[in-house]
Amino acid sequence: MHKGVHRPLSRYLISFLDDYTSNAWVILLRRKDDALNATKDFAAVVETQYKTKIQEWMSDAGGEYKSQEFDDFLKSKGIKILQSVPHQPEQNGRAERFNRTIMDKAQALRFTACLPQSWWEFSILHAVHLYNRTPVQRLQWKTPYELLNSDLPLLGHLRVFGCAAHVFLPEDVRANKLAPKSELMIFLGYKNGVKGYLFMCAPNNVLFTGATALFDEKLFPKCPEGKLRGFIPVGEIPAEDPNEVPISLDDGDDGPDWTTPNPPIPRRDENHDHDGEIDPPPDVPIIPAEPPLRRSGRTRVIPSRPDNVYGDRTPTEIIRDVERQTYWKKTVEGSSRTREQPPVRLPQPDSSMKRDSDGPLDNDEDALLKLQKEGGVRFILYLVSKAIPRHDNDLPSEINVQNWTFRDILRLPAAKQKEWKDACYEELESLWK
Repeated sequence: MHKGVHRPLSRYLISFLDDYTSNAWVILLRRKDDALNATKDFAAVVETQYKTKIQEWMSDAGGEYKSQEFDDFLKSKGIKILQSVPHQPEQNGRAERFNRTIMDKAQALRFTACLPQSWWEFSILHAVHLYNRTPVQRLQWKTPYELLNSDLPLLGHLRVFGCAAHVFLPEDVRANKLAPKSELMIFLGYKNGVKGYLFMCAPNNVLFTGATALFDEKLFPKCPEGKLRGFIPVGEIPAEDPNEVPISLDDGDDGPDWTTPNPPIPRRDENHDHDGEIDPPPDVPIIPAEPPLRRSGRTRVIPSRPDNVYGDRTPTEIIRDVERQTYWKKTVEGSSRTREQPPVRLPQPDSSMKRDSDGPLDNDEDALLKLQKEGGVRFILYLVSKAIPRHDNDLPSEINVQNWTFRDILRLPAAKQKEWKDACYEELESLWK
């Protein structure tokens, strides 16, 4: 077991690192003298929870480990004591490297979420929680949690550190019955031994533990604009902005101008014969042409299916071709119709329309063909009359005449239909005038 004490700010933290599983534990301390009590508590947890005992204890030669009480405790447990040479903490490299790794992770989490320095302990505890659930190459890409507990870790509860969360407020927490049922808080990790999340209420900086929350992992309340800061991945060169104006450090005096001028572009010698070829400028690198994409030379073999009713083509290809033909026909017909046909106008009711509609069309084939070519209201009325069968025996009731429709009129005898049509035309002519 490797052990180390670190002090980021006013408070201390003590770290325990298992040499076999690489699982880590971190305990926050108010004073450096509390390291002994924290070590005793940790040894009790190992014996109770993991049914094992600590065999060796590796630490540096710090003052918190050189007390007689600390040595007596380790000897009473039968633990072998290993210490590094004074002023050479690199001999306890596992613990020192772990402290460095956790501090880098915690700083990255805190800077990304724009959290203040006073919240460093939350970022460290969250970094250790992620560290124990991250695959390690030394462990054959297994996680420390898996080796320690012989079970795969659950990752469904992980959220972005420092993001916004709309946390559900129970009834006994709300100010009154009209108060909102949720509040916007900042996610700060997980509380040990509690099946829930740890949040920080923004107005008063009060810790709140809740199990039901709606996370917005793209919103960070502590950031100025409420969103992530821009960053450049390691190893990539940032793209230059062509519209960027060079910054001048001239403050108005007669000093030198620190504005970087653009490099001169070499001109081509007009008198030199290049035989039709233009040499590129010497400072401009020649970018090689990208090789063409390699395509497979194998011919596509269509599987033979004797019972296939579609032939060699798949149903998807047939549907795609039909949609293309339908779209082409609609486009061509729509464009030709808009160019050739005049705008449609409804015919005005007059006496001639009344006389023409009274003539029989069933026996006059020429008149029916002419009406078909002309189209219009008369042809539609003729088709409607032919589509609706007439039942002379089933006449409409004359009690509810005001509720009759055109279909009811078509069910009447021919003589009564003529009377109704004449009345309709007279009413239309009166309304038109």
